[in-house]
Amino acid sequence: MSSLLPKNEYKFKNLEKEEYENGKVFYFYCDNLQEGMHILFWLEEYNKEMKLIKRGYNGISNYISIYDINGEKYTIIICSFYHNGELPRLVRQIIYKIDKPDVVIYSQDEDKIVCGIENTETGFVGNATWQRHGRIMNFLGNDFPFVFFAYYSKKDISQDTIRKPSPLLVLSFFSLSIEYSTPAILSLYDHEDITQNIINDDGSKMIDTRKESLSYILSLMLHGQDADETQEKLKKCFYDMKYYYKEEIKRVKNNELPLKTLELLRKDNFEDEIVEKIIKKDKNYPLFFKDISPWNPVSAKEFKINNEKVGIGEYIKNQLYDIDFYQLSPKCPVGITFDTNKLVTRLNEIKNTGDYFWEDSLRLDIPTIIILLKLTKKGKLALPDPYNGRIPAFYELYKQSFGEINCIIYLMDHSSENEYDPAYAKNMKIYKSINDYATIFLDRDLNVLDKNCDKAVKDSRKKYEEEITEDNVTCFFETILKMENIKPSFINPPCGSWSDFKLYPINKFFYLKRDDDRPDIAYYIPKNQQLYFNDGIYYVGESKANYSSFKNDEKFNFEIERINRLIEIIDKEIGIDLKYKSFILFKGIAEVGIEIVNEVREGKKKHVDYVVVIEEDNENIEYNIRMIILEV
Repeated sequence: MSSLLPKNEYKFKNLEKEEYENGKVFYFYCDNLQEGMHILFWLEEYNKEMKLIKRGYNGISNYISIYDINGEKYTIIICSFYHNGELPRLVRQIIYKIDKPDVVIYSQDEDKIVCGIENTETGFVGNATWQRHGRIMNFLGNDFPFVFFAYYSKKDISQDTIRKPSPLLVLSFFSLSIEYSTPAILSLYDHEDITQNIINDDGSKMIDTRKESLSYILSLMLHGQDADETQEKLKKCFYDMKYYYKEEIKRVKNNELPLKTLELLRKDNFEDEIVEKIIKKDKNYPLFFKDISPWNPVSAKEFKINNEKVGIGEYIKNQLYDIDFYQLSPKCPVGITFDTNKLVTRLNEIKNTGDYFWEDSLRLDIPTIIILLKLTKKGKLALPDPYNGRIPAFYELYKQSFGEINCIIYLMDHSSENEYDPAYAKNMKIYKSINDYATIFLDRDLNVLDKNCDKAVKDSRKKYEEEITEDNVTCFFETILKMENIKPSFINPPCGSWSDFKLYPINKFFYLKRDDDRPDIAYYIPKNQQLYFNDGIYYVGESKANYSSFKNDEKFNFEIERINRLIEIIDKEIGIDLKYKSFILFKGIAEVGIEIVNEVREGKKKHVDYVVVIEEDNENIEYNIRMIILEV
């Protein structure tokens, strides 16, 4: 006799405020509960001084953990940005500028943001390398630290290659830290799948830098940014970043960066110097110098001119043939010229309108950078995230070393507004970056485009109304799995191009691509290993915010087919004889779950092994949340 979980019913009483508000309270405001939970579990794993007292809920969209830390009581409440009603003013303001991160840590007692956190499982491929920099800028510009967690290396499924952070990316975090006198940390760690990892020349693995970064985050929460203890932990974070940079440079056949920059980061006391600069708010610590190499805007992307394909790099070189542009590293997508006066003259010659408007727009006494931008992909509007991060990333990189700069953004995929829908494009958040950073916004024929867009920066309060989502339901089930010490093979992320699926009982990974069918939850319970209630079974399930998605027979059957297709994939990949069970999960009432069970038994709906219902009832004396498991 098998069972989905050790118990067929789980009951929880909402924690009352007096249970957790008599200590220090921190909120993790998140894009979704899953991302906040993963950061919380890491904090617990790498900071042993966090002694768990109690876990609980205040509805399924608020996950509460209470700790004893060095004799004091602390509470961490995880809730999602858009599904938690009113947000603190500071949090609300910062997540709407340019872009929002995965987690914002907020101190309720001090009404203060502690830091921002990003945790990505995406490989550093192409534009994705820079797409999250807009999120970082929100925080550093308001004196709030930012920590970015990522793998050292990751398979790019689309191109079957291994991708890793470039030295220039690492330098960008140092650069931002100096420019804003606020720490920006890049914390890297190995993938659990050893086939994806970097191996050093001596055969060793890279160091896991999460311990230092998570210790730094906890110190920010307990002691604040200015405490000596926090500063010492910050130095260790910067040391780890320098270590990766130095190791990665060894793998680059031709030095990717100028010699002076290399010498700077090879200094033994570099991390001490940069922390001292941050403390003193001294920005005079350039990472790049004017001996950088000539710009070579190589790009595989092309567009048509008179029915002939022309590469973007070739087009720019031909247009600005007599202007000296430079780059921070080979194949840099953004170039800089130190002769803006000559650039203005050349642009006016090309335009040849007699209207020398460039002089009114660009300051002639400062350098100018050019950022190449594309809004369409195969005739369709492309995802704007990469450019929404690339624009602030390279603007700040050049500004930190060369001071105030002009910024020309070239829209390369149209010659006139008739070739794309500007009204629709202005709904994209990339216009937040264009608003903030572009001095001039041009198309490739040098027509000046409107860089201001109210739609892109307008706040919508409706987004923040309380609402239960599929993510909340999935994450609630994930907390039950953790409670029962069950490690999932897979929890469907709310977004992402592909996901890692760990196959048990073999130590192997399978990769779900963007278009693959992927139910929300899969986990394996091994035979005869403490969890005595089972006999080696894989469980694969689909969750929904409510029953309405399962009500229609056709939709219900589609979801069950999706589950069964994944079961077939798992079975094929594992290659050994295992049992498999399917389940559906939703927020609703028990009576609806019983109704589904009966319809399945009567053959009205496709077969599913279990129906799981999460009930919320704040008036119930015995419980506020109940999860019941119904076997078909």
